[in-house]
Amino acid sequence: MAYTKTTFQNQGPPAISAEELNKFGQGIEEAQYEAEQRIPVIGSYTGDGSAGRSIVVGFRPKFLYIVNTSIAWGWVAIDGAGEFLVHEASGGHAYGNNINLTSNGFDVYSENIDANNNGDVYYYCAIA
Repeated sequence: MAYTKTTFQNQGPPAISAEELNKFGQGIEEAQYEAEQRIPVIGSYTGDGSAGRSIVVGFRPKFLYIVNTSIAWGWVAIDGAGEFLVHEASGGHAYGNNINLTSNGFDVYSENIDANNNGDVYYYCAIA
């Protein structure tokens, strides 16, 4: 089998119209915006034991993870439909639904160690 040597000549960048360039730039901006919307929001709050407390993250979480740092076993993970994926509190599965997803974050209810125990420190990670 014989090989043929091919030489390519650089003729500069391809011509592109201003309209095509603007479409390309708009596509990059849209992709960047979508990526920014998926950045997780990580924060904390101190439980106050109230019957209803709103935590604002700026969007309805598709996934929410909350950890009670004041005890060794207090954590919960919730999907975007509000279903508990895992829920560990008081050394076993906790009772009741004390967390509700909202359009801009989540609400915690009652003085319960998995959500809003007075004086307990909670960290959360919410993903859009």
